[in-house]
Amino acid sequence: MKIKIKDTYEVSLYIGSVNEETKEVFSRDDLIKEIALFQESQPQTIPVRVTETLFISETDYAEVGWELAVISYPRIETKQTYLVLFMKKLALRLLDNLKQKRICVVTPSDTVMYENHRFEQ
Repeated sequence: MKIKIKDTYEVSLYIGSVNEETKEVFSRDDLIKEIALFQESQPQTIPVRVTETLFISETDYAEVGWELAVISYPRIETKQTYLVLFMKKLALRLLDNLKQKRICVVTPSDTVMYENHRFEQ
């Protein structure tokens, strides 16, 4: 048996499911396709975990969304700074291609919100 240990580091990205241009919900398959195309365009592929979630704000708002996450996976050598950069670039791609109003990227030390000014009210 071979065991590899790496310092734990996780970066998460939170995205809704409504295309702000059409006001229609995009599918899980649409999201997965965008992630896969992005991964193929990068110098190093980072595995991405995709988990359905629900955003609730009081009684008048609930939206199904997604949590995407990457970790310091022991099988591949990846610096923490690259994981953050990878998720930032993915956020910008999804913001544009899936027509999102805002996306948050969360690291152990901060939360960064990216906003698409095309959809400001």
